[in-house]
Amino acid sequence: MKRALKVSVIVALVTVCYEMGAQDTQPVNGQVISPNGIEMVYVEGQGDIKGFYIGKYEVTHQVWKAVMGSARTNNAQDDWPVVQTSWLDMQVFIKRLNELTGRTYRLPTQAEWVFAAKGGTLSKGYRYSGSNNIDEVAWYQKNNPNRYNSLDPQPVGGKKPNELGIYDMTGNVGEMLEDWYNNKQKHRVWRGGNMTSSANASRIEKAIGLLTPDSRNAYYVGFRLVLEP
Repeated sequence: MKRALKVSVIVALVTVCYEMGAQDTQPVNGQVISPNGIEMVYVEGQGDIKGFYIGKYEVTHQVWKAVMGSARTNNAQDDWPVVQTSWLDMQVFIKRLNELTGRTYRLPTQAEWVFAAKGGTLSKGYRYSGSNNIDEVAWYQKNNPNRYNSLDPQPVGGKKPNELGIYDMTGNVGEMLEDWYNNKQKHRVWRGGNMTSSANASRIEKAIGLLTPDSRNAYYVGFRLVLEP
């Protein structure tokens, strides 16, 4: 993934290169496309959830720099997920990305995120995204290599993907979503646990709402994109 991004993402964004594939055919569940150098996985809809594309990986510093022109944080590696970024900062990034590409990227809704994390229509009913064994799919409290001396995240894609081929929806860094945590509309919701979370707190069903829209102090929360078909 790191190699592919280095080769394609900056060129693709700057030249507004579209790679959506055939427009007159229905995308296949789990199909990967790379519009603008960002790998997206198609999630077939079910019930009230319409089909959508979601990032195969969380947004990395390589992608952030390609869109915004500079690194989000100091000393960050290209294949680390972006952190210490507020919900409002994410909206600025997405607005800029949409201007560059002419497409409609956004944050996932809670319903979309949970559906994709469970594996969509391919779901096997796992507790975590891709397995009932959290060590297979996530960096979390007990197996985090940096737990004693650093809060740096791990590179994206280092664990097993889920049923749809999506990586890191459990652990490493949590993922900010579009929705409010509750009707008080004070905190934005995030899910997926992170590198300091317990296994219980990393379950797909666990929603957390401790961050206001302008909070930038979360070293443990990043984000993943949705692309509307």
